[in-house]
Formats: sequence, C-alpha cells, structure tokens
Amino acid sequence: SEAWGIACLRYEIRDIRLPTRVHEAMQMQVEAERRKRAAILESEGVREAEINIAEGKRKSRILASEAERQEHINKASGEAAAIIAVADARARSLQAISKSLAHTDGRNAASLTLAEQYIVAFEKLAKSNNTMILPSNPGDVTGLVAQALAVYNSVSKQGFALPPQSNEQQQHLKKNVEYNQLSEEKNAVKINIE
Repeated sequence: SEAWGIACLRYEIRDIRLPTRVHEAMQMQVEAERRKRAAILESEGVREAEINIAEGKRKSRILASEAERQEHINKASGEAAAIIAVADARARSLQAISKSLAHTDGRNAASLTLAEQYIVAFEKLAKSNNTMILPSNPGDVTGLVAQALAVYNSVSKQGFALPPQSNEQQQHLKKNVEYNQLSEEKNAVKINIE
C-alpha cells in the first residue's frame, strides 16, 4: 500500500475461514466445556438435595424422639399422680375409720358391717364354687352374725395392736418411703419443666 501512497493505520478482519478440522475441533471443545458445566451443576444439585433430605430425616428423628420422651414423662407423671391420689384416699379412709372406732357407736357400726360382709362372703361362695366350706349350722343366720361379731370383738379387745413386722412388711414400708421420695423429685422436675 505504500507504493500506492496509502498508509494503513488499522486493519479490520471481516471473515476468517478456518480449515474444517480446526473448526470441528473448536466446536467439540465448546460442547465439552458446556457438558462439563452442566455435569458440575447437576452434581451440585444432587448433593444439595441429598444434604436437605438427610437434614430433614435427622430433624424428624430428633422431634420424634423428643415427642416420645415427653409422652413417657407425661404418662409416668399421670400414673404417679393416680397412685398418690389412691394412697391419699386410702389413708384418709383409714383415719376416718380409726376415729369412728374410738366411739361406742363406731364400734357397733363396724360390728354390723363386719357381720354383713361375713354373710355376703358366704353368699358368694355358694354362687361361684361347687365345693363349699360351711359352718356346722349354715341355716342359723343369727349364729353366723354372732360368729362374725365374735371375730370382731376378739380383734377389738386386742386393741388393734400391730403384729411384729416381717421382712416383707419392712420392705413394703421401705418401698413406700422410696416412692414418696420419688414423687417429691417428680414434682420438683415437673416444676422445672413448666
């Protein structure tokens, strides 16, 4: 161009014709790069999905175990409260009976109740079993009542003295003391939970 008096300051390439093999190689490289990026993105998606599923299972197991634990605590506290209520009711009834037995009318009422229970026991024996053990004169109701009263009077004359405690009774008392301690601890735990 200098021979013609023209000075080129810049060039612009408008079209490049590459050999077909180079062109195909470049296309393959671009496609491989795209496939690589797609595989990476897909594997990252699978990884994230598996992490989410594992975390979901972990949280659900934790919540289920906490729910089961709370259920056991609630059930145990309910059973303990029921046992305490029954024991309290039994203690109150025994105190009321002991107060009423201190009076003459109370002893007479206890004698009547004992006689009634004695007769009802014989009635149940007659209904449930084929073989019965009867007193010598079962037709004499007054004799049955007198026999029941004699049993009551022999017990009441002894002044309701408690017999010496056996090992089994001592263990039972020890379990009652342990149970009272556990119920106190349970109440303390229940207060802390609330």
